[in-house]
Amino acid sequence: MSNLTRKEFLGSAAKTAVSALGAGTLSPFLTAGLTGCSSGGSLLRKTPEINYNNDIKLINCRLVNVKTGKVTGNSTILIRNGIIVHAGAGKIPEENSPEIFDMKNMYVMPGLINGHCHMTIPPGQFLKSVFTSMDLLEQIKRNFTLNIEHGITSVRDMGGYPGLIQDYLGKIEKGSLAGPRVIASNSFLSVKGGYIEIDESDLHPLGPFFMTVMGAGDLSTKTTGMDDLKEKIRENIKDAGLIKVSSMDRRSLIAGKTGELPAFTDEELKYVFDYAEKNNLPVAIHDMTSDAFRRALNFPFNSFEHVVYDDYISDSELNTMKKKNMSIVPTAILCNLYATEGVFETLPAMYKNDFIINEIKIRNEYWESITEKDVVLSVHETNVTAGTWYKKYNFQYEKMYKDGRMTLDPMPFFNGLIYGVKNIQRMRAAGILIGCGTDSGVPWNYHGTLWREMEMYSRIGFTNAEILRCATVNNARIMGVENEIGSLERGKFGDMIVLKNNPLENISACRNPLVVFRSGKIMWQNCDMEKSDSGISPV
Repeated sequence: MSNLTRKEFLGSAAKTAVSALGAGTLSPFLTAGLTGCSSGGSLLRKTPEINYNNDIKLINCRLVNVKTGKVTGNSTILIRNGIIVHAGAGKIPEENSPEIFDMKNMYVMPGLINGHCHMTIPPGQFLKSVFTSMDLLEQIKRNFTLNIEHGITSVRDMGGYPGLIQDYLGKIEKGSLAGPRVIASNSFLSVKGGYIEIDESDLHPLGPFFMTVMGAGDLSTKTTGMDDLKEKIRENIKDAGLIKVSSMDRRSLIAGKTGELPAFTDEELKYVFDYAEKNNLPVAIHDMTSDAFRRALNFPFNSFEHVVYDDYISDSELNTMKKKNMSIVPTAILCNLYATEGVFETLPAMYKNDFIINEIKIRNEYWESITEKDVVLSVHETNVTAGTWYKKYNFQYEKMYKDGRMTLDPMPFFNGLIYGVKNIQRMRAAGILIGCGTDSGVPWNYHGTLWREMEMYSRIGFTNAEILRCATVNNARIMGVENEIGSLERGKFGDMIVLKNNPLENISACRNPLVVFRSGKIMWQNCDMEKSDSGISPV
């Protein structure tokens, strides 16, 4: 990894944008600075020698109970062989030569969970000559470490390269890579020509060859009928924790791509569910359109991914979700991320409200804060470049698409700030189980940013206690691992983050954890640690 200064990093990205379009014509979003300072910290921070064969004991904690929304002071957490045996202020079980950490009254809460992301997809645009193999591998590796650095100790991977997932999980298991726990869906289960309609050759001219040599497998199954589905679903579920059905929406999200996309038939969906039941796997659906949502209500989907952006969900539809115990991971931050005002000469009146204007402001401020620590430079350059295409082609999206300039259509996401946000608010009021995820890995969407989704929940009316539940226990329930992760309770993994401030009072406290534990082991420090009479303390 290079060590560019913030100014140099900004300059490198800006050159790409200027050469693509010409100076003086970019929106604030596209010329945004990459000048902010990221969270700091290092996996190589000073840490005293720790014997993890002994018990791990955290004393003087302010324990954040995400289930009750309360903090218990003067608490102790005891972990044995990676599992919590005590968490709270009561009597402590007999200890085994504990390694003691004095938290000095800082806040300790369960590790965050990203309920929807893509660990093996570099979050760049569909450019055919940008990524080198080393850039690709560096970015994928960084996807894993960025989650840990930001306190995300578990993720649900909702589509990627199954071979790469297994390879990186092996590295994490061996301790050669810092990364979260992963429940993966493997490849997108899709119809040929349907969502996702991107091929490896769209990402890089040597994409198919490169992925074959690496043993990465296919990003998408691309079935061509019932017989093909029956054959390919076997590979799709190998080592998988769930099935992700992608081809239900018939509208493309690629700017300029017209025509209706093919989708799974009812007969094919019935086969998927029968097969999933036999293999004890939940089934999730990618769904952003009302037509796909209403059709999906007829099937036993465990979770909806994303939120309907083109219409309001009715009371009867909410009741159906509730009755069938259907959950949702809305990925609301996509609407913040992709609703870029640069695609308009003047922002249309329907989008000129305080909420949308504020979301654009927050997005621009975030974009200006990005540094090389957050993303590989060449990956970021693809996003900066692609953002110039709208004006370069004078908003003629079909011509842009025909010229191979594939990028996301911003209009669904502007509409999502109206319909989608209201649908999330109504689901919350109806008591639908809501998780928290970012869709990190898709273009413009960098890993380690769960805090952005959490803070957006705050802006649309969730309490901080509700947000913490969405990002911990709710996600654990949606993933089917609520007995293992999601809260600091006896019998669960010792996945914890240490915060300076109380997240129940200010949700932004979750942005930069001081220490991240996974199974009681330090995985990340944003501070040095030193031994004292009372144990090891962050300084």
